[in-house]
Amino acid sequence: TTRHDDAPILFSNLIEQNKLPDEDKRFLPLLQQTTMHKSGADYGKETFGHKEAQYFVKEGQEFIATMKKRLGPPA
Repeated sequence: TTRHDDAPILFSNLIEQNKLPDEDKRFLPLLQQTTMHKSGADYGKETFGHKEAQYFVKEGQEFIATMKKRLGPPA
């Protein structure tokens, strides 16, 4: 596996270890989808339309904003 392939597993582990709240499980499908599609996109085997791109951007922004709240301000 590669590092991005491990992201959903790492995220699940953080929730199971109570380092992230259970409500963050809602982001797991997003991490699984983006991880699955990344390799195809990297090698030009998969393309995305405007609607799909909008979905990933919107959901990604929500994920990033939530994680920033969880982490707090930079040290």
